[in-house]
Amino acid sequence: MALRMAVNEEIEELRTFLEGIVHYLKPGARVAIISFHSAEDREVKESFRYWAKGCRCPLEQQICTCERQPVLKILTKKPQPPTEAEVARNPRSRSAKLRVAERLDTVLLPVKGRK
Repeated sequence: MALRMAVNEEIEELRTFLEGIVHYLKPGARVAIISFHSAEDREVKESFRYWAKGCRCPLEQQICTCERQPVLKILTKKPQPPTEAEVARNPRSRSAKLRVAERLDTVLLPVKGRK
């Protein structure tokens, strides 16, 4: 699995998707992503957290100058695993994790130098 993910650059593709998806969502729209690998889940979690965070000014800075507002609201605090019934019907689903976020009604400012 790790070899396939590296050869197909799946994490990079997922990262590109996650960086662009918020631009296509209208306010109130939801994005739900199911990941099957911990590296994929980590990317989804970090991306949702990035877009859900408002100010990006350094902690040492007393006054916010970036004027950023949160763009997403995370609806699943923890990833949702499959139910026992789902795993019984589909054993491959046992590694699945679902995360959901909702687009807020805020203006999306250009991003400079996202890590």
